[in-house]
Amino acid sequence: MDKQQKDLLRLADRVRTRVIEQKARCLYDLSGHIQSLHEQLEGLLGLRRRLMLCRDHNFAAAAEILRSDLRFSTGAMLSDLQQIRTQLERPLPPVPELRSIWLELVQIGQEFEEWEYKVDAQTLSVTTEAIELEEVYLGPFRIELALNLLSTPSRWPAYKVIARDPHPAQGNESVTHPHVSDQRLCEGDASAAIRSALQQGRLCDFFILVRQVLQTYNRHSPYVALDRWTGVACSDCGYLADEDSHYGCERCGNDFCSDCIGTCTCCDISVCAGCSITCPACDQTVCTGCQRRCAECGEIVCRTCFDEDLCPSCRDQQKERENEDIKQVVIGSGQEAEANAAPQPATA
Repeated sequence: MDKQQKDLLRLADRVRTRVIEQKARCLYDLSGHIQSLHEQLEGLLGLRRRLMLCRDHNFAAAAEILRSDLRFSTGAMLSDLQQIRTQLERPLPPVPELRSIWLELVQIGQEFEEWEYKVDAQTLSVTTEAIELEEVYLGPFRIELALNLLSTPSRWPAYKVIARDPHPAQGNESVTHPHVSDQRLCEGDASAAIRSALQQGRLCDFFILVRQVLQTYNRHSPYVALDRWTGVACSDCGYLADEDSHYGCERCGNDFCSDCIGTCTCCDISVCAGCSITCPACDQTVCTGCQRRCAECGEIVCRTCFDEDLCPSCRDQQKERENEDIKQVVIGSGQEAEANAAPQPATA
């Protein structure tokens, strides 16, 4: 047996040990639910004794209070019983023979041109060929399995999917594949098969299953759809538009989709919502360069509605005041004229 075969045999033994630990942990989890059930039962017996005392002394009010405690206790017991039943009905994963795991590792070398085992990190990884889906190049991926996590199903997934030549979705660097976000794979319908392969130590089957998911595009549940993979992200809503369907705001210079860009009615430039307002006087969109602040009330209006440093409302009020002043002057002048025209009383 050469050195490579010996190394594979040692690795196979480590994997088998992790599968055995995983099986034992399932039994330990069952023991924990049984212990909880035992404690709940002791509490239930204590409630029974208190209930009998209430009966003997005719403490009806206290007995009624005990009903809520009994309801809570029996509910917790039913939950533990259901957990125990579920685990008992679920078959324990069989412990594979050392030779079968060794053959799985040999097959990995045949299925994947590049694979690596890191002793210190306790990781086994393979690298896929470059993946392209619907003419979108995504590059190769490294599937990295943490062997120490095989024995702790509660911490699954025990693997990462890492882009070797990242071509992430535009505007979302964490999505390197329609079904991979933050190096975690959305397994979809393959979830049960992947979990079963890991539980049984079928590592080559596991890597092949993950590779198949990476080579498949499910248009119903992507993190980012392929038809939105490339393009220009809208600075407002984040929508990815192609090069011909995005518009630049001529005030801030950022890119926006057609739903998030408008036109200033005063100067006719493209402007985003953050660089424009709706004029309260004429209800039109106006950019920051065409806005004016009323010297009277401080309200901002468009330059078309702005006159004599005033908004239309304040200008109307000013005209009303001016008309009122003129009216008062006219009335005052008329009264004075009438007074001058009145006959003067004769003097003796």
